Amino acid sequence: MAIAGAFYHVGIVVSDLPRAMEELGELLGLTWLPAFGQPTYQLLHSEQIPVEPLVTYSRQGPPYVELIQQRPGTVWDATGLHHLGVWTDSMRQESDRFTQAGVPLDSVGTDAEGNWTSACYHRTAEGLRVELIDIGHSGPRLARYLSGGSYR
Repeated sequence: MAIAGAFYHVGIVVSDLPRAMEELGELLGLTWLPAFGQPTYQLLHSEQIPVEPLVTYSRQGPPYVELIQQRPGTVWDATGLHHLGVWTDSMRQESDRFTQAGVPLDSVGTDAEGNWTSACYHRTAEGLRVELIDIGHSGPRLARYLSGGSYR
């Protein structure tokens, strides 16, 4: 089940991460944490593909603003509003619930062996993605990152 039911961040895919950080920083009064990312995999359209995300979060929040560098051929292919991020204590169960509610799985992060890792996206009929994030896996890392440490 989603924890507290509310989203804690909004994800936006951008074509130029440094430019978007500067522009949105000036317009909205946001400051940014250092960008991070590491090579991983994504299951998209039943195909496992290598991805190298590059992401930053606003220091202000919640809700936080997450900027994601556009990556053609991945779930981050198109720029614009991408998703609302919510915590869950059981990503698989919550993913099943979304699927049963008619909101299909769009993509999921995996390891090299194809095992689900810490987050997946479901896409609503209106095209908005909801990112389900495993709080046990990603929560401690995000808390460390938001307080100025490394995400790893």
